[in-house]
Amino acid sequence: MKKIYTLLALILGAGSLAAQQTDDGRLHPAKPASASQNSQMQITSFSCDSTGTTLAAGNGNDGIMFDVTAVQNVRITYIDVALDGAGTGNMMIYYKSGTHVGSEGSAGAWTFLDSAHVAFSPTGFVHLPIYINQIVTAGNSIAFYVTSDGGALAVDYTNGTAVGNIYSQDAFIQIREGTGIDYPFGGTFTPRIPNVNINYCDISSVPNCFTDTTTFVSNNGNDGNMFDVLIGSTDVTLRRLYCNVNGTGWWHIYYRSGTYVGNESSSAGWILLDSTYITGAGFDVPTLIPIDMDIYAPAGSTVAFYTTGNGTGADINYTDGTTEGAVYSSNAHISIKEGKGMTWPFGGLFAPRIWNGILEYCVGPTGTAETITTTSNWSVQVMPNPAGEQAQLLITAPAQVENASVRIFDMSGREVLTIGGINSNLVQLPTEQLSSGVYFCQVRDEKGNILCTSKFVRQ
Repeated sequence: MKKIYTLLALILGAGSLAAQQTDDGRLHPAKPASASQNSQMQITSFSCDSTGTTLAAGNGNDGIMFDVTAVQNVRITYIDVALDGAGTGNMMIYYKSGTHVGSEGSAGAWTFLDSAHVAFSPTGFVHLPIYINQIVTAGNSIAFYVTSDGGALAVDYTNGTAVGNIYSQDAFIQIREGTGIDYPFGGTFTPRIPNVNINYCDISSVPNCFTDTTTFVSNNGNDGNMFDVLIGSTDVTLRRLYCNVNGTGWWHIYYRSGTYVGNESSSAGWILLDSTYITGAGFDVPTLIPIDMDIYAPAGSTVAFYTTGNGTGADINYTDGTTEGAVYSSNAHISIKEGKGMTWPFGGLFAPRIWNGILEYCVGPTGTAETITTTSNWSVQVMPNPAGEQAQLLITAPAQVENASVRIFDMSGREVLTIGGINSNLVQLPTEQLSSGVYFCQVRDEKGNILCTSKFVRQ
């Protein structure tokens, strides 16, 4: 991909624009650097959750088709699925409006969303890093076809009762029994219950959310970019990133509390939020990185980001800066500073470099925890939810948190994780110790009294 990129740049550079070599040896059309766009526009951002069916399995095939009906207006974001097989393989998602019934054998009735290379897991759901981004209004349905390519992996499902029966539901969506399918659009087997977890966002409520943009006039680039975000006088939740991405490949977002300075060359202390396979929108066009971050950042704090490709397809465009650590873009809530260009992974430092991007954030915490019980105005939120290998707990309390404990239980009521001696409202939750599934989180005082409980999903 990088060789093709260079060839295209040479072709583009043959015109009136002179080309210059970039930090990773690419050629980039020369453009004048611009001042910060420093835009702040209000956006629509939502409270998100997930609903699953079953892991009972007992049957399976290459793929399964099933319908999801919206009870309220929602945006479907991701699907997690139970897999069979061994090793790694390709998974694909197709979708169509309405029901899958009558379209089982018709490829033309479906829209191909994307494919992802994933690893088999013998326990729990496997997260498919394919951003679905489909809005379904209340009372309407969307059909999904989740399938392997007939290779090393297959889809687990469970024998059902009747196609179209509601098997699982919550206040926002209903997941219906469907049809097992031979790849591609082949033999059908009914009724079959999809072993899936559907991630969605409620779009009926809109918190106070905004974006801040640096610039999309690039003149340089590399595999990735590190930069700091300084939080102003109001707590915020950092939600999503748009980057200036070229090419197609895997993309990663790391973050850490405090500055990246002094931590550029080691992954120690960095938290990998998630990885996803993306296709860049091209030079100087925003590309949404479909990873929901939900990082709670208190007023006055600094959060560092390392957003990067893995050197094999997708890479980042950025702009030469003036002074590393200088504020390039700011508003009433956040300031984005000039940072460094990076060679994957945690190598080759080039500074100063201005991250080209849009940072989406909300004022105040917007974690999606479902509060079950509350004592004396205590509450706890898990962010992000669904959680990846790391998450944060935000404890809201009427007084200083002192010597509290957090206990995590699985759906069977078995205690799987305990964190004691908590004296802070913000706690790192080591979800890498948890397998995929639904969990309950309890906060208790030093005497063992339950102060609040919430529910979250580990992807």
